[in-house]
Amino acid sequence: MRLVKTITEVGNMYAHFFEAAELRGMLTIKELSQHASEALVKQGDNSFCVKKQLAAMWHSNNGESILIPHAHEADLLR
Repeated sequence: MRLVKTITEVGNMYAHFFEAAELRGMLTIKELSQHASEALVKQGDNSFCVKKQLAAMWHSNNGESILIPHAHEADLLR
């Protein structure tokens, strides 16, 4: 979550290392986190799982497929 918040800050010099789609994904996660935090604090729960958000984004971007198209990506995920 720290990476998401840092990279999406306006003017962050490291943001150019990420593709536009990756930055959009990070912004989406940042927004979801903010909305979840507001709602969960009202309920007395402050948990937000970035891993679940990344997994959901991965599945939606890949047609809900559990197969990874490239062996290198599979190695990186392992």
